Amino acid sequence: MSIFISATSPTSDYKESILEKAITGVAMKLAQRRSKSMLPAGPSLDVNFLLTGKYEEPSFSGMRMGNYSIDQETLYFERSVPGEMINSANAEKFVEAVLQDVITNAADYFNEMNVGFDLVSWKRTLKEL
Repeated sequence: MSIFISATSPTSDYKESILEKAITGVAMKLAQRRSKSMLPAGPSLDVNFLLTGKYEEPSFSGMRMGNYSIDQETLYFERSVPGEMINSANAEKFVEAVLQDVITNAADYFNEMNVGFDLVSWKRTLKEL
């Protein structure tokens, strides 16, 4: 179905950051594909990037998987973002790597739950972005 991407930031100072631009760019490309029904069938994924601020940071490092909403057919993920990544030249690669991790973890989860999820098609889709 889709991948929904968002970012939670403790400050508006990051609105023009390299990372925010990378997240927004990928989210827009996915939305365009979704509007043209060009995304693989199956459950949706919701990814929230949690940015580190001067005085606030996520309570965990790395990525964590949340619950799966059967009603919404959506699996939720959160990814903490190290402060040094916010204006890094590697921000776009970071976003791409996170999404690769998300679809791989989602495939493992859905396989265990006997829910159809086309990992090969999702990998191809992300590669085409």
